[in-house]
Amino acid sequence: MKHFWNDRYNREEYIYGLAPNQFFAAQLSQWQPGRLLLPAEGEGRNAIHAAKQGWEVLAIDFSEAGRKKALQLASQEEVDLTYQIDDITRYPYPTQYFDAVALIYAHLPKAQQGPFLQQMDQTLRPGGTLLMEVFHHEQLGNTSGGPKKIDLLYHEDELQALLKGWQIHLLEKASIQLDEGDHHQGPAEVVRVVAQKPGLQEGNT
Repeated sequence: MKHFWNDRYNREEYIYGLAPNQFFAAQLSQWQPGRLLLPAEGEGRNAIHAAKQGWEVLAIDFSEAGRKKALQLASQEEVDLTYQIDDITRYPYPTQYFDAVALIYAHLPKAQQGPFLQQMDQTLRPGGTLLMEVFHHEQLGNTSGGPKKIDLLYHEDELQALLKGWQIHLLEKASIQLDEGDHHQGPAEVVRVVAQKPGLQEGNT
């Protein structure tokens, strides 16, 4: 899989474009900047956008080619970006550190989805916010991007169960029109989540 993504990113163009994901950008504009974690960040479009808004960003991915392009873009945009090469399920996340975590098309097998969300819970500070836009099961019928195996896709009912105990502000299936570079084009079925970790501190939502 690492070879697949290095090969995909190893080209001049940014395959998902330079603009941030629209849902991510819209949500971020409502929050006060703080510490943001972006697992599976790829070529860095969301990380660079967040850094330009004043966020302290940690991006993680296992693709060296993605990191190289992200740091090139950060240099062009004159922003600071910390980008680590690692498996997002094995990274030693600090405890109760981040103000927000954004999972933008970060797809894991179903057996890992629950444990990974527990890791995100642990690394968020009390009151911190989880943001997700991921492909739904029904995306298998579309050609606009995403994994081709249902085991790597998400369902709103499954996420509802996995996020038990969180304060859920938004959890919905949405039919959208993707326009993100060459690899995310056309009608798409996604799941969107905005959830807050319980705690005494006030969150970003």
